[in-house]
Amino acid sequence: MTKDELLHEIATYAYATSYGKDKCFATYDIATKTSTRLTVGGVVLGILLLAYQNLNAITALVVTGIIAGVICVYISKYDDKNYLDGALALQEIEKKFKSLYYTVKSCNNNQLSSHIDQMHQLNDEQQKLAFEKHIFGSDWYAHIKIFWTKKINNQWFIKELKLKFFFNKLPISFFVLCLAICILILLLIIGFYIANHLIANGHAQTYLEIFKGICK
Repeated sequence: MTKDELLHEIATYAYATSYGKDKCFATYDIATKTSTRLTVGGVVLGILLLAYQNLNAITALVVTGIIAGVICVYISKYDDKNYLDGALALQEIEKKFKSLYYTVKSCNNNQLSSHIDQMHQLNDEQQKLAFEKHIFGSDWYAHIKIFWTKKINNQWFIKELKLKFFFNKLPISFFVLCLAICILILLLIIGFYIANHLIANGHAQTYLEIFKGICK
């Protein structure tokens, strides 16, 4: 392995470590903060709805309570301090990768062997700390942490790996969401065009009439 190859390999492992660390931080943050926000929001909404004594308000309160309950049950699986401990441990390994990177950068080619062993040892440590499951949304949150809020700290491996904006700094789910939105907009345009055509030819009087016909 050449010096340049080793530097690239260290940066790759550091990127994986940083991503895993930020996903753990994201999972812990979302789980702990969301439950509190749901509780406060549910109480406020409940007070507002109970101020109006009618069936619709009670129904809305029940539905809101059920939805909040389901979300709380889901996030309770991730409200675990192990995610925070894992993130802090990965953070220390990431610092060691960074230190190793600059050590290798300033060393001679005949000193690479020991650094290669150290790199593999650090990678083994970070793989043992990996979590298989993360909360929904942690992927986006981790990308924001790596490339936006903490980009100065991560600039060294971003530069080494030549990470690109569209291909690396945005999660795949972002493009899936954009595609879904584009398809939805296209369907709405087509639906609007068809509705106008039906109204113009006397098959319906209003958009509401068409909608009711579809729902039958």
